[in-house]
Amino acid sequence: MLSITYSFMNIILNEVFQEWGGVMAGEYGAVFKSEQSEKTVLEACDAALASWPVPYRLESVPTRLDDTRAIVCGTPGAPPLVLLHGSGTNSLFWKGDIARYAAGYRVYAVDIPGEPGFSSRTRGDWNGSEYPGWIGDVMEGFGLGQAGFVGCSIGGFFSLRFATLQPEKVTKLVLLGSSGLARQRLSFIPKALFFMAFGRSGIDRILKTVNGGVALPAEALDFARLLAIHSSPRMGQVPLIPDQDLKRLSMPVLAIGGEKDALLDTRASLARLASLVPSSKILEIAGTGHVVTGMIDTIMDFLEEA
Repeated sequence: MLSITYSFMNIILNEVFQEWGGVMAGEYGAVFKSEQSEKTVLEACDAALASWPVPYRLESVPTRLDDTRAIVCGTPGAPPLVLLHGSGTNSLFWKGDIARYAAGYRVYAVDIPGEPGFSSRTRGDWNGSEYPGWIGDVMEGFGLGQAGFVGCSIGGFFSLRFATLQPEKVTKLVLLGSSGLARQRLSFIPKALFFMAFGRSGIDRILKTVNGGVALPAEALDFARLLAIHSSPRMGQVPLIPDQDLKRLSMPVLAIGGEKDALLDTRASLARLASLVPSSKILEIAGTGHVVTGMIDTIMDFLEEA
């Protein structure tokens, strides 16, 4: 299961604002709201990383978006697997499942620059080639000719963009609630703005609604609130990936989405991918919201298929 203790709920809260233009920092605004905010968040991240379930190294590579860090773990020489988290969180998102991934792969849980984590504060342009180029820089920095990818939400969008431009470098692609396949749902904007007026209880209601009505663990809520208070999420809509680009996906693709995703139209996303990439495997999970959890067995089976 994905780590809900530290990162899972924060991605939901931040993407409510990121997907529809937000009400906080601008597109290229500061990641943290103050130096003290940055210190507070990084101390919380260090505390979470201290209990990482498997041996690891926090490694850095230079990229066009400046210093990029990744939690590197798993057996050296095993097939490489790149994990890309969603907006408003960092590589700690993968903590709950990392032992499973690391058992069979050399894992690179990469912190996306411009998000509240260990990498640089540089925010690139979603609409151009900057982020696909950044992934290429990461792979070159770590000496990876090819790799499997698992991307969640905006991390799925970046993985998709890279895979359409350089399909020969992606061995397998797993998408969890990926952006870029269908338009965001606009109907949630007034609900989110209404709940925000109620402070902490409103934030809790937003989180529960976006998560498909599932009750949220207290510790996860606490961490989500911490990042919401101290960091400024990206704003602006994620662009749709053109049909002709998606048709270039030649690697095995597994796409999973939640039936109750309040941010994205899961059914439209999966249907579009299936029509353009007929060999892709798609799964719509009943009773699940934007962030899909509990799918590690399915993901591992897919990654290990010949």
